[in-house]
Amino acid sequence: MNHVELVVTVLRKMSDFKLQYPGKKALQKLVYLIGRRGVRPDFHYSIHYYGPYSSKLDDTVHSLQLKGIVEIVPDGMNHRVRLIEELQEFIEDPHLSEKESQEIEYVLRNFGTLTPYDLEVITTADFVAGELGKILKPLTEEAIVEGVKKIKGDKFPDQNIRDALAVLKQHGYVWN
Repeated sequence: MNHVELVVTVLRKMSDFKLQYPGKKALQKLVYLIGRRGVRPDFHYSIHYYGPYSSKLDDTVHSLQLKGIVEIVPDGMNHRVRLIEELQEFIEDPHLSEKESQEIEYVLRNFGTLTPYDLEVITTADFVAGELGKILKPLTEEAIVEGVKKIKGDKFPDQNIRDALAVLKQHGYVWN
């Protein structure tokens, strides 16, 4: 599966599940969580103002927009990304393994209705934990909270970060 196929698959499955099309920020976070479950290709995320961000994913979305496959629709403070419905039947289904399909659906079912803020705190906590896990043994919850605070300041209360870590652990995301 390539970058374009992954984005189209995520948007198509969101439509199939009757989920609201994501804003660009939420799409970044959902694809990040999908990648963390082993679905490739990797979009190579770095930390950004709104949490993990991939310029490759942003470029892919804009390329799909230029090709007329998706449209980016302003919606208040969001810019929703949606497949152009008239073209959906003409877009080839990517060749997904059963595991890839299950992982994408798992993330969308469990995280697809969360607010952009909730997705941001969850993915930021995961990103920080992943980076700190490379250098800290053992990795503690307190170290992750402090790491998020270094990046985000007071944007997220400590309890929100701890809650995000609990959600991540509940869904099988691990760091060491």
